[in-house]
Amino acid sequence: MIKEIALILHVAGGMSGLLIGSLILGLKKGDKRHRLLGQWYVLSMALATLSGIGMAFWGDNQFLFLIGIFSFYLCYSGWRMARQKKGTTRTMRAVDISIAILTLLLSVFMIASGIFDFGQNKLIINPVLIIFGAASLIFSFNDTRLYLKPDADQILRKQWLNTHIGRMSGSYISALTAFLVVNLSGVLPPLLVWLGPSFVIGPLISRWVRKYTRPKASIQQ
Repeated sequence: MIKEIALILHVAGGMSGLLIGSLILGLKKGDKRHRLLGQWYVLSMALATLSGIGMAFWGDNQFLFLIGIFSFYLCYSGWRMARQKKGTTRTMRAVDISIAILTLLLSVFMIASGIFDFGQNKLIINPVLIIFGAASLIFSFNDTRLYLKPDADQILRKQWLNTHIGRMSGSYISALTAFLVVNLSGVLPPLLVWLGPSFVIGPLISRWVRKYTRPKASIQQ
């Protein structure tokens, strides 16, 4: 019964996250709808991740758990970047560091799980876990190093917008990729499933970053 509930919550969180993320892609950045939907997106990704943890515990679905961790960290860190543009409290900074370090450790495990099947005790190659794990490792390591710097607030004030757009968009790409891998593997070509979302949405991210970080451009969050 618990596994079924976790699955329902995971599907609900994942699908609502993808739907809300798709709506956000078409909105003007910084308006009230953008901020409201962004909050719902974070909550949806949190639901998908927490239920994914339950599925991994009761259903032994390690893949969903690890990919969910990566997607949620991008989402959480991107959301927090927007909240930290004017500084942050000591308590929240401790929370941010703790989550970054935990994600860093899980990223190492994700990479290892993409190379070695600990359950069957044999070598494997899972490119999704390896690639996502490596990206998650880089993000969480850089964040940990940044948060520990004495001038972290000053640095965040300068780069929060670039990081916010990149992380939130990256979270959407990773969630969409995981959805395609789980549901369409064997139906669509592997390269299309794994790389399609990045090739389609990646250029849009670059365009948004250039548009909203020009010297004369401004955006209210």
